[in-house]
Amino acid sequence: MMSKKRNRNSGPDKNAQANAALNSKIPPLVEKMIAHLKNGRLVEAAKLFLTGQTSGIFPGDHTLAKKLVKTIGKNATSRIIIAFAHYPCPFCKKGWSKCLDCKGHGHINHDMICERCLGIGAVRCDFCDGSGWMAMQDVPEGLRITVFTKRAQTALKRLKLIFAEPLPRPSKNSPFTALKKSARLLVKVDRYMGVLENVLIMADKLRISEPQFKNKIGRITPLCVEAAAKGKKYVREIINCMAVSARLEMEVTKKGSPKHKLAKKRMEFYRSLLEKSDIFVSLSDQHPFLEKAIRKSVPKKPRGNKKIPPPGGSSN
Repeated sequence: MMSKKRNRNSGPDKNAQANAALNSKIPPLVEKMIAHLKNGRLVEAAKLFLTGQTSGIFPGDHTLAKKLVKTIGKNATSRIIIAFAHYPCPFCKKGWSKCLDCKGHGHINHDMICERCLGIGAVRCDFCDGSGWMAMQDVPEGLRITVFTKRAQTALKRLKLIFAEPLPRPSKNSPFTALKKSARLLVKVDRYMGVLENVLIMADKLRISEPQFKNKIGRITPLCVEAAAKGKKYVREIINCMAVSARLEMEVTKKGSPKHKLAKKRMEFYRSLLEKSDIFVSLSDQHPFLEKAIRKSVPKKPRGNKKIPPPGGSSN
């Protein structure tokens, strides 16, 4: 009777079983996972980790990362965090997929630039918001905060590198080449803008009690907003480059030809985007949380009747 009661009401919970498993001899599944990590097969390692967590080998609490360091070492733990931080989204390729409206052409019958994809031929994945990585809610809970900060750091570093590079230079010799390069660059920038937005969304959702994590996220979220503001300006520069490239393409193609007409449509379309007061909004309400954070970070204009002169000019 006593034995049955103890088994029913006071048996070890799943985390306790997992802790015991990690503290004992390393299971074959974990050894196989470590081998994958050493050989750079990060996706395979992450899949094994998920299997191990389902079977109770890995605990699910927020101290998992520390426990992994003690069990499989700092290097292997760092690699499994990277594996989940960069685990690909199952529904797209690097955050984007073929635009169905224009069938990937960027235009419809050479008569109209596809507004849905901005003439690029590809659209952002709704599932991952263009990040190209698995949804944060699918990341193991015990690694979620660590993976969250790793993704933010990765996006910030990559955007910094992108901003440091010169924009494609439109040329009459190869205007379409500059146009294609600009389109690829726009996709790349937008991808990491999507990562930054996901970071801001998750920062509100995560329940964090540990001071070290709170402080880390408190430092990184303003950096994300700052980078997004720079990205917003950079997007305008890319669109301007696309407009100039389209104009040059129009100038070097035979007047009245399909290529000439399409180049003119492109030029007019990208110029219309630049004429809008906020191109970021025209890129679709595509990053509403990011846009809200950017606007919130902008200092409010001082009140009063005093006129504020425009940049580089006077109030007269």
